[in-house]
Amino acid sequence: MKFRCLAVRTRTKRTHTADHPLIVQRNQLDEVTQKLVKELGPMRAGPAQLKVESKVSINAGDTTDSIKGKAQAQKIACLGWGSLIWKPGKLALQGPWLNDGPLVQVEFLRKSKDGRITLVLDDSAAPVQSRWALMNTPDIAQAVTSLREREEIRKKYEHRDIGVWQTGDDPPPLITGLPEWAVHHGVGAVIWTNLGHKFDAMTRPSKEDEVVEYLKGLTGQRRKVAEEYVRRAPRQVNTAYRRKIVEKLGWGCTED
Repeated sequence: MKFRCLAVRTRTKRTHTADHPLIVQRNQLDEVTQKLVKELGPMRAGPAQLKVESKVSINAGDTTDSIKGKAQAQKIACLGWGSLIWKPGKLALQGPWLNDGPLVQVEFLRKSKDGRITLVLDDSAAPVQSRWALMNTPDIAQAVTSLREREEIRKKYEHRDIGVWQTGDDPPPLITGLPEWAVHHGVGAVIWTNLGHKFDAMTRPSKEDEVVEYLKGLTGQRRKVAEEYVRRAPRQVNTAYRRKIVEKLGWGCTED
């Protein structure tokens, strides 16, 4: 009789373990992931898409539909500090640019093909406040593609030149307090243009005087677009190089 009783108790314990909330939660997540992969197809269910879904908060009582709804409801923000704001092109934005973005270390350090000196992230820059807008898609891969195409960045450089942060990731070093900012604004992922400094053949960032002298020597259309960029950059992006450009060239901000 003792041996039968022990056998029954052992089987009962195993049945109870299978019903543990953590086991149920994992089983539900596996089931939902498989269904989402089937619905999204092999092209859309890439690493970036699965990464977003894996960070959705799952409770033991959630149904397949409620878990899928949480994955689809993620808000993605795009950060901006330059021409993206007044010239977004076909960037898939949901609403207007807002002024209370996180602090970013950007400076006028990149010479573009058309002659402008544009704002880019760099660890030599002091923090200024960025702008941000919501993307009109909860799909991180689609959001990244939209920004990459607007910036005319080749696909093979996407991971280098488009920055991506999602809840749970380490904070990016040149964007101050991004995780806390995202929580405060109800955002689950953030993307931004991640181009680096470039000035002729120099490997170091250009200096203030070098930038000013270069801009001073421009003529015609190249001078026109370079001046427009400096003038139209958001007033809150008040960097050290900008102040020097205004002092020497008089290219003050034209933003209302």
